[in-house]
Amino acid sequence: MVLIVKELIDLRQTCRFKQEIFEQAASIAFHQDRITNPVRVVEGLFQREAQVSTGMIDGFAIPHTQNEAVKLPSIIILRNDAEIEWETLDDNDVKFVLVILIPKQAEDNLHLTILSSLSRKLMDEKFRKYLLAAESRTEIVDLLEDFT
Repeated sequence: MVLIVKELIDLRQTCRFKQEIFEQAASIAFHQDRITNPVRVVEGLFQREAQVSTGMIDGFAIPHTQNEAVKLPSIIILRNDAEIEWETLDDNDVKFVLVILIPKQAEDNLHLTILSSLSRKLMDEKFRKYLLAAESRTEIVDLLEDFT
């Protein structure tokens, strides 16, 4: 199972709102044949966000959904040129978003395992700096290689 491929990464986003980020992630996943319905995925991301914010620290967020429109487990990675208003653990807005998409029928703990691993990695300041400084999609894939 390959969760992260360079085609799921866009390091040059110009979104102004969370809605746009979610729509971009869904569009990328749809065009890579990872989901069947972008609207349902966006709805799923917002439903999860309404429960508890997925904002982390230092401008990172990990929105996620386990959704019937998802065909393949995937992580869509978007780096935005400007900060987006987002509730985070440190009250800073978000520029780097890692969207986890998991099929509804996936094993019960798959999304929790991925979320937990990714969250642990993002707690490392050096790792966050590497992600923010990455200049290519290949660099991002290499940094996250243990998810593929």
